[in-house]
Amino acid sequence: MIDTLIQNSKIADGTGDSWFHGEIAIEGDRIAAIVPSDTNSSQIAPDSAHEVIDAKGSVVCPGFIDIMSHSILPLMHNGRSLSKVTQ
Repeated sequence: MIDTLIQNSKIADGTGDSWFHGEIAIEGDRIAAIVPSDTNSSQIAPDSAHEVIDAKGSVVCPGFIDIMSHSILPLMHNGRSLSKVTQ
């Protein structure tokens, strides 16, 4: 049983490849699976999830934490940028 299933999304996975239609399964605070899907059918059974989110018309970028921020000042004080990677 997975906690959350995000369906019908366009997924931009950060590899530099083009986005693709797919589903994302989440267990706890981790991405359990990213599965490309046929636009006509689900690859992960919706009844296997506690919550199902229909992301039709949305782009999902799994793993992105802070894509827009004006918080550059902490980076000047700590070059390891802990404020970014510990969100």
